Amino acid sequence: MQFVTPGDPHLWVNFGALAVIMQIISLTYLAAVIAISARLGHRVAGRPRVVAGAHLAAGTAFCLFAVKLATASF
Repeated sequence: MQFVTPGDPHLWVNFGALAVIMQIISLTYLAAVIAISARLGHRVAGRPRVVAGAHLAAGTAFCLFAVKLATASF
C-alpha cells in the first residue's frame, strides 16, 4: 500500500493517524468552502437575477450529471 505497510505491527496506529490527517484536511477544506459560500450568498442575496442564474446553472449541471450517469456503462 502507498501510505500504510501491511506487515507493520502498528497497523491500526498508522490507519488512525491517516484517518485523523484526512479529517483535518477535510475539515479545513469544507470550512473554507462554507466561509466563501456564505460571503458570496450575502453579496448576491439582493440580486434576484443572479440568484436565478445560479439556480439555473446548478440545475443544468445536475441534469447533465444525471444524463451522464444514465448513459454510463457499468
